[in-house]
Amino acid sequence: MTERTIAADVCVVGAGSGGIGAAITAARGGSKVVLVERDEWLGGTTTTSGVCVWQPAVCCSPLCKEIFRRAQATGRCVIGSARKMPGAEMAVKAVDPAAVYMYTMMRMPRWTHEYANGTVIGFSPEGYDELIREMLAETGNCQVLDRAVFTGVEVAEPRRVTEVIAQSGDVVYRIRAKQVIDCSGDVDVALAAGVETRCGEDPKDLYGEPGAPEVATGRLNGVTLMYRVAKRPGLERPDDCETYRGGVISSAADIAELPGGEFSVNNCFMMSGDDAHGMGLDKAYEILSRRVWLCWDGTQKRYGLDDYNITWIAPRLGLREGPRIVGRYVMTEHDFQVGMKGQEHEDIIAVASHAMDTHGQKSYCLDPLNGPYGIPFRCLQTKEFDNLLIACRGASFSHLAASAVRLQRTIIELGVAAGKAACGENPVPPAEHWDY
Repeated sequence: MTERTIAADVCVVGAGSGGIGAAITAARGGSKVVLVERDEWLGGTTTTSGVCVWQPAVCCSPLCKEIFRRAQATGRCVIGSARKMPGAEMAVKAVDPAAVYMYTMMRMPRWTHEYANGTVIGFSPEGYDELIREMLAETGNCQVLDRAVFTGVEVAEPRRVTEVIAQSGDVVYRIRAKQVIDCSGDVDVALAAGVETRCGEDPKDLYGEPGAPEVATGRLNGVTLMYRVAKRPGLERPDDCETYRGGVISSAADIAELPGGEFSVNNCFMMSGDDAHGMGLDKAYEILSRRVWLCWDGTQKRYGLDDYNITWIAPRLGLREGPRIVGRYVMTEHDFQVGMKGQEHEDIIAVASHAMDTHGQKSYCLDPLNGPYGIPFRCLQTKEFDNLLIACRGASFSHLAASAVRLQRTIIELGVAAGKAACGENPVPPAEHWDY
C-alpha cells in the first residue's frame, strides 16, 4: 500500500450535484480543490444512478443555466415536454424543439398523468460526465480523484477536520485541506467525524410539522433503479425475472427522451428506502436489476413504447433519502408551507419549488401553496465543526423538507453556496438574484 499526501484549500467528497457545484465554484474562486469520487463517472445521481433528467422546479443558479447551455450547444441534452405516443394511455416527455430553459422552471400546480407535470431537461449521462470534467479542467485549480473511495477523517484540532482519507486501488490519499465539503449523499464524512444525524421520519413533537407522524419511524423515501430504452436490440432478459415478482411491480413511470432518441425510465417506486438499506444496497440492486424487466412489461404498453427495448440499466440505485445532519438550522415543513415571502431568514442561498414528494408505503405529493421557498445557509453548517459544510440531500432538513429539496438543480445551488463559503466569499446572493 502506498500513501500520498495532498495539500489543498478545499476537499470536496462526492462528485454528485452538490459536489460539482462546490468544486467548480471553489476552483473558479481561486482555491486549490481536490474532488474525491468513488465512481467512474462524475455526476452521481445524474450519471451513475441514471437519473439524467432535471425535473421542473424554480432554480436561480447561473451555474445550472451554464451547464444547460453548454450541454445543449454540444448535443448533450434536450428539452422534453409531455406528449402521448400513438396508442398510449400516459404521456412521456418527448423532445420539444420549441421549448426553452425557462419552461423547465415551471411546475404545473397539480400532478396530471396526461401532461406529466411539466417540461424537463434530459441529459446524456456520458456527455454530462464529459462536460463536468471539461468545466473542472478549465479552472486549472481542481484535482479529480475518481474511483477513490472515502475511508475516514482525522480531527486533530478543536472544531476542525484536518485530513480526509480516500483509497484508490493500492494508493491511500491523505488530503490535508483547510475546508471540507461533504457532498457524498449519505453524509459519509459527517458520520465519520461524529456529527449528529437523524434518519427516517421525525415525530410530530420534534418540529411540530403537520405532516409528521406521531411517532418517529425508520421509513425512508423509496428507491428506484433507472434504465434506458431505445428502438434497437436491447439487453438479454435474465431467465430468473419471475422469481422477483413478489415485490413492487409498478407500471407508473416518469419517462423522458434523451439525446439520440433513447428514453430514460423511472418507475417511481420499486422498493422502500428502509428495505433497501436494511438488506444492504448490493442485495437491493440485485433484486431490482431483475424487477425492472417486470416493471417494463407493463410500462412499455402503457406509454406506447412497444418498439422499444431495455438497452442500459444504471450501475447504482437511485436513492432519494438517507441520513441527514442536525445542523445549525433544521429546515422543516414550516419553511415549505410559508414560502420564501413568509420566511424571515437572512441567509437564504437557494430557492426551490418542488413538492413535498414521498415515494413508498405512504406516498403523497403536496405542492407549495405559497410559492417557492428558500434554503438557509445554516442548513449546510454542522454544529460541531467550523470547516465542514454539507451540500447534498443529507444537509440539515427534516424528513418532510428533505423530500422537497432533493432535486439536482437545488443540490447544485447548495454546492455553489458551499464552494463560495469555502473560498472566503459571501455565500448569500443579493436580493436581485432571486428573479423567478
